[in-house]
Amino acid sequence: MLKAESLAINRYGYVLLDDVNLEIKKHSLHVILGPNGAGKSSVLKALSGLLKADVGKVLLDGLDIHDISISERSLSLSVLLQEQVLDFPFQVQEVVSMGAYLVSKTMLPVASTIIDAMEAMDVMHLAERDYTTLSGGEKQRTHLARLLVQVTHNTSYVLLDEPLKAIDLKHQIAAMQLLRKMADEGKGVLLIVHDLSLAAQFADTITLMDKGHIVQTGTPKEVLQPAILSSVFQTQINKTEALGQTLFFAQPSAPPER
Repeated sequence: MLKAESLAINRYGYVLLDDVNLEIKKHSLHVILGPNGAGKSSVLKALSGLLKADVGKVLLDGLDIHDISISERSLSLSVLLQEQVLDFPFQVQEVVSMGAYLVSKTMLPVASTIIDAMEAMDVMHLAERDYTTLSGGEKQRTHLARLLVQVTHNTSYVLLDEPLKAIDLKHQIAAMQLLRKMADEGKGVLLIVHDLSLAAQFADTITLMDKGHIVQTGTPKEVLQPAILSSVFQTQINKTEALGQTLFFAQPSAPPER
């Protein structure tokens, strides 16, 4: 498994993580939830080896992740970070094919793999478009397609930081269904999202974070309790059942009296 043990990270006088313990198991879709600044991205970066802990360690199938070369890590881990800086006028199909960059030469994807990834994320019709002219959602779907190219049968873990950012509802569901399928086929999938209802619908395990700490880890039913969520997000959160799904909504505060 991919495992964080007692992680503590301090940067510039701020506590990013404090005694964080987390396990990402294969055959599982694990969602991290929490307000802004909760430490979600820091955990994901630490698990991918991009951020070194001051205390504690990350183990990738039993080995300290920092003892594994980046090229070796890339064979087991596929990562999509929250910020994707790309200001050059590459065509969309060129950006997607970049997913093969860190993959071993013996595993370079054939053209059909790139096409399959583009079709899965509905960017095939954008193949020859200048990436810099795309909308925010189209750019994000392009990067998701790039991630799909990087994921091979040897990939054990897929880590994604807010992969649904700027994507419309139709494509959010398509992306979550694809990630759910990855987990069902044996990969350990970790993603950060803000949509409580999507987390309830698709996750096997949820970790709720706040202020660098893990508040609770468990099944969606265990973690997604209105009282717990309301306390962490500091707003009244209610849930309801509709069409066989659990839905969450924030209750607006009463307007101040005049």
